[in-house]
Amino acid sequence: MKKWMCAAMAVVLMFAVGSFASAAPKTPKVPKEKKEVKTVDQKFADMDTNGDGKLSLEEYQASFKTDSTKAKAEKDFKKWDTDSSGDLTLDEFKAKGKQAKPKKPDSLK
Repeated sequence: MKKWMCAAMAVVLMFAVGSFASAAPKTPKVPKEKKEVKTVDQKFADMDTNGDGKLSLEEYQASFKTDSTKAKAEKDFKKWDTDSSGDLTLDEFKAKGKQAKPKKPDSLK
């Protein structure tokens, strides 16, 4: 009989502790910071390090980290430089976004 009473008391005690723990106030969730979504104009301005209003190949490639992505960036740059000026204007940069989208530059992820 004592064993049965001890077992019953243990079960009651387990439920009481479990109920107390679940009744404890929960820590409020902290909202995750949202990444700032940059516009095409902002991305262009970030890449245009000398502020001349156009992107040189070097400025464009600077946003890529690896040699393989820089090589692809050069190929894409030449394709998007529709007036063959050696620079991308904001209009050319925006027009490239309407074509098949390449990978984002590493610095803009």
